[in-house]
Amino acid sequence: MTVSPDGKLKALLRRRPALNQETEEAETYPGATQVTVHGGVESTDASPQAALMRETTEELGELAAVTIKKLITESPGSLIEVSQFQTGDKTVITYAIKLPWSLLTQLFNIEEMNLVTEADLNKIADLRNFDKTTGVQDKSVIAMFGDEKEALNKAFKLFS
Repeated sequence: MTVSPDGKLKALLRRRPALNQETEEAETYPGATQVTVHGGVESTDASPQAALMRETTEELGELAAVTIKKLITESPGSLIEVSQFQTGDKTVITYAIKLPWSLLTQLFNIEEMNLVTEADLNKIADLRNFDKTTGVQDKSVIAMFGDEKEALNKAFKLFS
């Protein structure tokens, strides 16, 4: 979450690539939109926060992980859990954090991300209506799973 130069609270989302960066295999639901860092807590993770840092490093790189870890350490309570559920043997936790716009523009290519406002949540399509293999072809469509949309809704309520 961030406050953009136009003064609006926005969530930073990213599109799933065609290839999974970890496995180099075809990604499911390519073109779908998801929270910026997404993954589960694995049995090898010492804590949910350790899983978050591992996923951040994997998906956004070392600089983003180090920067976000420093911010969380310096501002206890800045990282807020907005969703948690079990899927098989994996725990999936969605966190929200509000980062300064200037930091986001240093860490990310904003043009490659989707910035959405709370009002945009009504326009998000249900990803279950798309084919798992072909995904979301139209880049103007924002489609995500219901649990992530609900986590976004909760994050907007908490940071508004």
